[in-house]
Amino acid sequence: MYHAKFFPARTVFSFYNHRTPRPQFREFAIEFALAEGGTAWKRHCTFADHKELAKEICKSNFRALHVGAVHDNDVHFAKLGSATPQQRELVFDLDLQDYSWLGANRDDQAANDRLVPILFASAGILEAALRLIFGFETFLRVYSGRRGAHLYVLDNRAFALSNEARTAICAQVSASVDKFDPRLLFCKQIRENPNLNDESVDRAIATAVDRAAEILLANDDAILVFVNQLFDWPQKTGYADQHDRHRRQVAAAAVGKTGHATLTAIRTTTATQPRIYKARLDDVLLSIVWPKIDTAATKLGHCVKAPFSLHAKTGRVALPISSWESPVPIVLGNSMTNIESVPIEFRVGLACIVPHANMAPKRPLTVETPPDAMPDLEELS
Repeated sequence: MYHAKFFPARTVFSFYNHRTPRPQFREFAIEFALAEGGTAWKRHCTFADHKELAKEICKSNFRALHVGAVHDNDVHFAKLGSATPQQRELVFDLDLQDYSWLGANRDDQAANDRLVPILFASAGILEAALRLIFGFETFLRVYSGRRGAHLYVLDNRAFALSNEARTAICAQVSASVDKFDPRLLFCKQIRENPNLNDESVDRAIATAVDRAAEILLANDDAILVFVNQLFDWPQKTGYADQHDRHRRQVAAAAVGKTGHATLTAIRTTTATQPRIYKARLDDVLLSIVWPKIDTAATKLGHCVKAPFSLHAKTGRVALPISSWESPVPIVLGNSMTNIESVPIEFRVGLACIVPHANMAPKRPLTVETPPDAMPDLEELS
């Protein structure tokens, strides 16, 4: 029902092909369901126009649409080696599974929903860094529908970047894992990067840390878990008792408060302890919120789930959002019957389906919506 009535096939096709010499040069990939409950992939697909795309996504076994690069020849020849990827949007794929300290369970959707705002704030840091270092200006922000987010860089020069350039960009905004504690990043690498020394990045980090504190320090049980993790590192013989005393001091100061107030108490207490404890706290907080980038997902040969696709596990719409400060956009495809069924803060992502949806909250979502009236996705960025 969702794909037949509400998926904006014309807009999505236009968005991905408006810079493409010929439609058959742009690769699409189809995820479809098998009879026994499994899934399969069909890569190197092409569509001549939005009508062919609409026909494909309405097939009974269709599950999700993924989009790849523009090739130098018809993508059907890719398997023969006669077509290679040349250009593609620069897309960063962030996933909670890569945030070791958070310990996200991929099958616990309630926990994922609670933690995704931290991921969004982390994407905000990434966006600030990309603006600062590379001068990128045009972005599209998309919730994956489950536990991740995609940040599209839509500048024309980003579209033309080679794989080597994309890898170099990732290296500028990434940090290696701390060899003493694999849950953390080697934070010195971030702090001593001169390209990141700017108020805009500092502000994004502070915002992300505040959001993480509100989520991770929401009650006494969660606070004790955080404090125990904070003090969880090997001690030399003879220092264990002193170390435990410091831990109990921090726990006593933190319990009974919530969110930012708890974090303030932890910071105040660790500041009175040996310097290593404050350094440990600073490293933990930065490691929690700093973006963990999957470099392989930025490369030309990778396919990314298209905006407005439904996530096969959750049935949620992979919805564009206006800001990384947005809450988690839980919009189920099978419940989209009219605009009032969608929370108002997410209607900006539906502007492709209903023109000026955020301006007219009572307008129904109907099949009769004129396709030509749908704005381009790039306008929403």
